[in-house]
Amino acid sequence: MHSPSPSEYTAISRLLKAHTSEMTRSVFILDAYLESRPKRVVGPDYHKALGEWLASGLTAENDLFQWLQESFSPRSVRRGHFDRARSRAERRQKNGFWTASWREPFQPSDTCQAHPCPQLVFGTGDLAGCHSWTAVFNSRKPKIVSPHEEWLAALRSFLPIVAEAGNSGIAGSSGTITYDMVTAYAQQARLPLFVVAPFPIEAGDQEGSKTIFDGKPPPTLFLTCLTKAVSCSKALRMACRDRLLALLSDVHLILELRRNGNLQALLSDQQTHHPRRQWVLCPERRTAQNAGNFELIERFPEWSKPLPRVDTGISPSEPPGPAAGRLPQTVVLKEVRWEDYLYHYTRSCPGPWPGQSYREYLLSLFGAEALCGHMAVDTLARILREGRIRAGTRLIRGSQAALSWTAHPPREMEAIRWWNKALIRWTFEPYGFAVSRGLLRRRGARPAVYARSEDYERIKVSERFRFQRHEAPQSLWKHEREWRMPGDLILAEVAEGEGFVFVPDTSDLKRLIHSATLHLPIVVLSQINDHGRIHRCNS
Repeated sequence: MHSPSPSEYTAISRLLKAHTSEMTRSVFILDAYLESRPKRVVGPDYHKALGEWLASGLTAENDLFQWLQESFSPRSVRRGHFDRARSRAERRQKNGFWTASWREPFQPSDTCQAHPCPQLVFGTGDLAGCHSWTAVFNSRKPKIVSPHEEWLAALRSFLPIVAEAGNSGIAGSSGTITYDMVTAYAQQARLPLFVVAPFPIEAGDQEGSKTIFDGKPPPTLFLTCLTKAVSCSKALRMACRDRLLALLSDVHLILELRRNGNLQALLSDQQTHHPRRQWVLCPERRTAQNAGNFELIERFPEWSKPLPRVDTGISPSEPPGPAAGRLPQTVVLKEVRWEDYLYHYTRSCPGPWPGQSYREYLLSLFGAEALCGHMAVDTLARILREGRIRAGTRLIRGSQAALSWTAHPPREMEAIRWWNKALIRWTFEPYGFAVSRGLLRRRGARPAVYARSEDYERIKVSERFRFQRHEAPQSLWKHEREWRMPGDLILAEVAEGEGFVFVPDTSDLKRLIHSATLHLPIVVLSQINDHGRIHRCNS
């Protein structure tokens, strides 16, 4: 692939011009004054006010003070307020923040009639650098991402090529798993990084994105159109982020664009008014999730280059152990007395594992590391690798950690299974552990105590881990038939005949064998029959 040289594409230098120190100071004073007002200003009105001040051609502080009194009211613009705003502006400049405006004849309305802002941008870093910036665009994805996704395989293939080009850098942002992953990769590889942020310039306002930027080399260039004085909805902030990133980057990498989605419309407008070279993934099948890719290529063939198709069959790294073809014998049960056991179900884990940072999660997914998909079977394999089912306090009142079990076997799971929108997962999935009731009773497991909140204090302190609020009709949980056990369960302490692992089908069995060592028998739910036998398999 060809990477453009700075002489071919320099979008930032073509479109943005840094303000003088005096103008920057006056803009920061104006911003600090607007922030001090009782009500924050919406983005378009905020940038309109700043645009009017820039259009005045004035920069002196006395002129700004008079302009503020004329624009608002003399009673609301007092000298004390102005002096405090000036002090804040001085601190910003000392911290390396600058402001920049669009070079004429470009205007923000050229790319968005609905929101003709920003009139200027705020930033830190090297605005005059000559890097060619490559930005990645991908429609929003589910919380659970498979490491075998076609778009992810393409990203793994393309980003190292950008890294190898001496004059190229990565243009990224935050707020979606793709933006966050691209930014995390650029930081790990110590590549030039240009960030368009959907949050204010102050570091304390990076919201969840602090997990991406903190503790790493700062971006080469950091830019935003927001400060604390601005009030914009999340949807508007994200739309403006996408628009600025597309406008100020030199090369676009298109992974998957949803048909008729906001991102497809934005990039189509961008190519109509200010075209850029774009590498576009051509998926194997055209679907609603990627139809925008094909439409971009069809509309702008002179600017679009198909991204070479990449094999998606990347297998997560296998843990040390027997190679394929020399797998240990695995006991597969074909008959189970379901009533003899209690069941602990594993779930998918959107985002990081407990104890794993968000950055570590992103890089593991990018690198297709073992268990990085965080599906329910990955959770199961992770527990088997550790050899321990860990107790927790989440959703349990009090500080005593406990393990949750249910008397419902997998064949009854539909009675208690539902989609939890708040947690973005199923309440139960057909993966987990079965352990004999006798063993769990000896370890302190008891049925949950379903009671009203006011009854909690009446429960013996040592038994309060069993409490589950049950107040009809708002809180109904008896149908789960829950048991709770204090503390962790060490799997090595589950003797032969006292427990097993269960998965839905043979594909999960094979994946589990490759990912973890099985000391317990396993039940493949799709293969259970009534003939009461144990089968030993090597695959």
